[in-house]
Amino acid sequence: MLYFSASPWSRLPMDFKSSVLFYVSLGTTLIPLLWIAICMLFRIVSDIEMPSRAERFWPLLLSCITSLMTGIIAQVRWELPTSLTGITYGTFAVLLAALVVTPFWKISLHSMGLGALLCFVITIGQDLNIDTGPGLYFIVLLSGLVGWARLYLIAHNIHQIVVGFALGCLCMHITLVLL
Repeated sequence: MLYFSASPWSRLPMDFKSSVLFYVSLGTTLIPLLWIAICMLFRIVSDIEMPSRAERFWPLLLSCITSLMTGIIAQVRWELPTSLTGITYGTFAVLLAALVVTPFWKISLHSMGLGALLCFVITIGQDLNIDTGPGLYFIVLLSGLVGWARLYLIAHNIHQIVVGFALGCLCMHITLVLL
């Protein structure tokens, strides 16, 4: 969406945008998945689903630190505007909220992530004055399908899914407003 829109981001060289996208994806998605695999290897986590709340602590903490470091490095190294590094700081805020809530309640991390993504796309669209309609429709559809799948698999109840989505959206929104 940002690559080809009529925004300042679209005028940057493709190799630069690709590097930033790779780095942000690495710090907010790939390395956190690696943390889960490492925790499984050391039997801190029984499986990728992390069925118990206690199993979520180390993967969440490590992912939280990774997201914060990704944002700091991206902002310092590439001097990106906060509207673009906001996804990493927002991810940090979402993971921090999950880390705080998880000892007490098994909130849906899937829903938190999708709520945060929806809020980020809405905000970036408004800030850069670009049409995010197709992306928003896709995220809403995906959120519904993921929520249904989590219910179908009996991984969560409806409250854990709805509160997760709302909390993810709220954390991202607050982060982007504060930046």
